[in-house]
Amino acid sequence: MFFLRRSAAQHRQTPTIVLFGAYRWQHDYIIQDAIDAGLRTVAVVPSRKANAIAELRPKRRWRQCGQWLRKLGRRDKPGLREKQCGTPGELIIETKFSSDKIRKRYGRDIWVLAMDDYCVAEAARLSQSSSSPCFPVAAADTVRCKQILREKWNELSRGTQLLKPVEYQLCQFDSFSAQTPCQTVTSELFHHSDIEQFVVKPDSLAGSIAVLASTRSQLPENVSTVLRTLGRDWQEFGKRNELPVDPVVLVEERIARSPRLHESAEFSAEFVSFAGQHQFIGFTQKWVSENFMETAHVHPPIHDELPSRLKDAACEVIKSLLESMDVRYGISHWEFIVTGDDRIALVEGHLRPPGDNINQLVGLATGTRLTDRLLAKISGKPLPLSAMQNRYAGIFWLAPSCPVWNVVSVESSKMPGCQLKIDDGDALYRYTNESPYVGPTGWGNRHLSVQVEASSSQQLIERLELFVVGARLVCKHDSTTHDVPLHAVFSHRESSVQ
Repeated sequence: MFFLRRSAAQHRQTPTIVLFGAYRWQHDYIIQDAIDAGLRTVAVVPSRKANAIAELRPKRRWRQCGQWLRKLGRRDKPGLREKQCGTPGELIIETKFSSDKIRKRYGRDIWVLAMDDYCVAEAARLSQSSSSPCFPVAAADTVRCKQILREKWNELSRGTQLLKPVEYQLCQFDSFSAQTPCQTVTSELFHHSDIEQFVVKPDSLAGSIAVLASTRSQLPENVSTVLRTLGRDWQEFGKRNELPVDPVVLVEERIARSPRLHESAEFSAEFVSFAGQHQFIGFTQKWVSENFMETAHVHPPIHDELPSRLKDAACEVIKSLLESMDVRYGISHWEFIVTGDDRIALVEGHLRPPGDNINQLVGLATGTRLTDRLLAKISGKPLPLSAMQNRYAGIFWLAPSCPVWNVVSVESSKMPGCQLKIDDGDALYRYTNESPYVGPTGWGNRHLSVQVEASSSQQLIERLELFVVGARLVCKHDSTTHDVPLHAVFSHRESSVQ
């Protein structure tokens, strides 16, 4: 365990927050946010990742009070010297997590926050013995297992005019190589003859890693394909990262999207809950590809295209879901599609901050990230005045104009409000040394994106268009280099809904 020493009086006065998943998938910024909020910050990190977190310290410029950061254990090992600075808060890195150990060290007055789906249940379990539980473990299971959340949604939707129930069949298998499910759970109208288009995906893992469109006649083949993909590509990944990967596949009715909104007609609603009160923060507009991969997000939606009656219906039903799951505090992210007959159909929900930089987009658009809002409530500090700003922010994934090999650099012009982002470090360069790169075709190769902020939706699109004019990949062939232009995997169509 790494820690910064403070006096016993300081410890009693400072709230403690335990962060799960802050070490992976570019979530480590939350550590600094918690420190800046004045919280005693406990980051649960596997031993193999502890050094990587420590190495991020200069990069993130973590500011902590106290003079020492040292590793507990062998006393003959010297500590790492820290400069004294006046910022409140401290960082503790727990490398051997157990609920009993956390309770013994920090008592019952702790708060928890999970940064991804795979640690939500663990955070909820620890929270149950604290003086401020976040939500029951059953709530974590509800959002992790899509079929359970789908059933809750369908119960709330049936008989209403603005909400659409989505029919489904859950297929449980004995193994990843099984041909026939050992058990199925089917919704009321799944076998209705009018339903011919479906989506096949994992039930309790991020659905987008293996999702297929299917006709009814293709279902047996596509269910087997998703099952094999889970076993071949993700079972070992799950073992390495202590994540459950089960041979369970969910088949859902494919939702017809409204032709009167933007091309994908998909949105997410961002909520911050505290003391059992659920605050709606805003909607995020989403674009997805033909294989359901997200290619752009904008917060708030361009042209405010979501009709007021659907906004109100979405907020009301999400609050009902949060109340039914007994959520006391936390951040939640709810994805939904507007259907062809202008109803809301839930895609999935999460009891954690949104991914894909949406948390940061909310911060750029409103002045305060979702996580900052929750941390301020926990610490009892007021939000800064910048939280009232009204701007637009978006992230757009980029693709080359033709397949490329041997990328050696990514070049772009400096544009106001635009930031080029290269995911996974040098993964793009390694990838193109072995295979041609055509752009983001799956979650593992969304390497390039641009984050844009502006004072209006029109300026946001204009800045994006100007940025991509100067964006390019530099590729090397033999001893010569050549440039390949980049473009945004995004198209913009104005809404026809009034």
